[in-house]
Amino acid sequence: RDKLVTGVQTCALPICRIKTGKDGRVFGSVSSKEIAAELKKQHGLDVDKKKLVLTDPLKNLGTYKVNVKLHPEVTAVLTVDVMPEE
Repeated sequence: RDKLVTGVQTCALPICRIKTGKDGRVFGSVSSKEIAAELKKQHGLDVDKKKLVLTDPLKNLGTYKVNVKLHPEVTAVLTVDVMPEE
């Protein structure tokens, strides 16, 4: 459990890519499912999407703090960077 908390809090920013228009307008959003998939792909951390606490999907470019409820008494904070697709 402690290893997972440390892994989540110290991993480099998971970068989630999202489609944008010419003017930088975002199409769609980044969900907890996509964040969990990027954590697994980029850092080998297997975190259930239900453990990621998002009040709303991420609909804008930028950096976000996402709480990860690893255990009823343990919450880690993950920083997610949402960038345009290349």
